Amino acid sequence: MAFAVLALFAGTGARGGAVAQEDWVAQRRLLVGELDLEVIVSTSLRLSKAHTEMYTERLLALASEVFGAGGAALREGKEHPAYCVTIGHNGTLEFGDHPIIREARGMVFRGGEFVGAGKERRWIVPVRRSCSVVLTLYKRSGDDYLGSLRFALKEPLSWDEQLYGGPEVASVIQAKGESEPKCPLRREEALQKALMATEPPSSSIKPLVYRQLLDVRLVRLVDATSGTVSGGHKLAAGYTAQVSAQNNAPWFVQRFRGKLFTKRPHGNTLYSIDLDCVGVIPPGKVQTFAAKATEYLGSDKPPSDDLTEVKWSLKGQPQ
Repeated sequence: MAFAVLALFAGTGARGGAVAQEDWVAQRRLLVGELDLEVIVSTSLRLSKAHTEMYTERLLALASEVFGAGGAALREGKEHPAYCVTIGHNGTLEFGDHPIIREARGMVFRGGEFVGAGKERRWIVPVRRSCSVVLTLYKRSGDDYLGSLRFALKEPLSWDEQLYGGPEVASVIQAKGESEPKCPLRREEALQKALMATEPPSSSIKPLVYRQLLDVRLVRLVDATSGTVSGGHKLAAGYTAQVSAQNNAPWFVQRFRGKLFTKRPHGNTLYSIDLDCVGVIPPGKVQTFAAKATEYLGSDKPPSDDLTEVKWSLKGQPQ
């Protein structure tokens, strides 16, 4: 399928007039006073003014989730934060010249009742995302900032991109005997809707960032309860797990939550470890924590390791 860079909207405003790209909001700033931190997010995407600004807003919201709500003032007498994090988003988005049409058959429900057999037709604009996110952490030294941590992540695909190849832009219900429906959107409208639906998949990026800042690994598993058979179904055996957490950030970790999927060094059994760990981890240090674990009996491929929450603090006292 042919792809083309979406140049239709580049450099144009709502009325089609030229818009200077330097006027676009391609960079945003967040202060997290609790961590003595300044976060700067930016994107290189320039497909439309509205899309560029939306992307930076989503990246800023992601930074707020990772590092805290932000907005607190720096402590009195301090002009510049001690730490700075830059989140640079770079890459391209390419959209297909022709939509993908998907159909699902079933009963048509209209006017509060079923009117017979029919189908739903959906139009998908295919998108090819090739983007990366580079996070760099700096610490202030005099009038300069010195880099202390840097890593790059390939931006994951959204669920729509993984399942369908792109975002859905329109759908029509067709009852049996009705004429074949056409897409209710013009090409320009479909592309504009697809563009604004293509945003940073924050729920996938956040655990990847957490994983770089806090490295959590299994230390050992100890049998707690043996699996039993009830009604012909095997119950998951219970285990007590020990996990290690290495803090790569310059702040203290107070708590972290999530899941860890792992195997023992010798064996094919997969284990699911529930992480809800409270305790102070100083910067650069490793601590061990106890957690509960069970055998993973699902037939589907298990989800990826997922840190859903990490609470940081500037000082080590428990909060």
